[in-house]
Amino acid sequence: MRLRLTLLFALPLVFFACSTTRQSTASAPKTNKFLVAWWNVENLFDAIDDPTQDDDFTPSGKYKWTEERLDYKFKQLSTVIRDLAKSRGYALPDVMGFCEVEHRWLLDTLFQKHLGGKTYRAVYYESLDPRGIDVGIVYDSAKFQLLDSRKHAVKLEEGATRDIIEAKFSHKGNALYVFVNHWPSRRGGEEASEPRRIVAARTLRARLDEILSQDSTADVIMLGDLNDEPSNRSVSEILRATGDLSAATASSDGALYNFIASYQGIGTYHYQNHWERIDHAIVSKGLLDNKSFTVVPNSFAVFHQTYMFEKDRDGKPTEKPFRTYAGARYLGGYADHLPILLEIQLVQ
Repeated sequence: MRLRLTLLFALPLVFFACSTTRQSTASAPKTNKFLVAWWNVENLFDAIDDPTQDDDFTPSGKYKWTEERLDYKFKQLSTVIRDLAKSRGYALPDVMGFCEVEHRWLLDTLFQKHLGGKTYRAVYYESLDPRGIDVGIVYDSAKFQLLDSRKHAVKLEEGATRDIIEAKFSHKGNALYVFVNHWPSRRGGEEASEPRRIVAARTLRARLDEILSQDSTADVIMLGDLNDEPSNRSVSEILRATGDLSAATASSDGALYNFIASYQGIGTYHYQNHWERIDHAIVSKGLLDNKSFTVVPNSFAVFHQTYMFEKDRDGKPTEKPFRTYAGARYLGGYADHLPILLEIQLVQ
């Protein structure tokens, strides 16, 4: 086992990175602070056979995906989202990005029915992804006004993949851009599939450059399962996201700060006995300048609790996230990725 289990819950603090075991004592509403989160929720499909390649996620399909299993999935996801928010003294995240979601109504149902978030709304677009799994953003409309939203197609030479979704929010006249991503997978091998992720990175970078050319101090958050590590070319070279905070704040060419790149905790996806850091929270320089919206220091983390990990034969937690499925075998867990979170505040 690459990491000792005890290290999962006792890791050093670094600037802009903290352990999720910290409990907030604040009970009053954080009027000028907001919780932002991201989660790949592992195949949040409905149980209806659509024209997309979702036959496996139907009652008669490979995974025997039923309304009962979907309802239980909602409950499992709700448990984690509540605990994630509670760990920082919030009732729910104020803005949360998701991927591997088949339809908008699934996000609406998750927040409005299972989490009681009656003021929460979803930003979601269907893409040409053959599996029909897309990205979306859920936000509290009582705190944020949606000014604009759009999708950006990632145009591959062959096949289709998920769009990148952009939402522009406003709070007290201050604008916040949020992008959510689910870049092409490493299917076929990392090297062979890399060009597809580079196309996604260029698509996001092009739109970001448009925004920064109009306002170099714009507050932009990019969230997503990029299927690449911080050091991979798509992230470090094309997107120009770095784990060097000083370099990002001193940059005059639009360099970005990537929180997962300098994070000292565990990763978000466990593959072949190794933690991968493929779920990212990346921000523009504007969110580091202590003006308008700014990131709260020491607030980024990969969220995890003991119950979110599979157990071994002796009932002890392993390093594997407790998934919904292991292959075609139903486990009834939460998701195969861990969520990430950070806090932002409005400096007035």
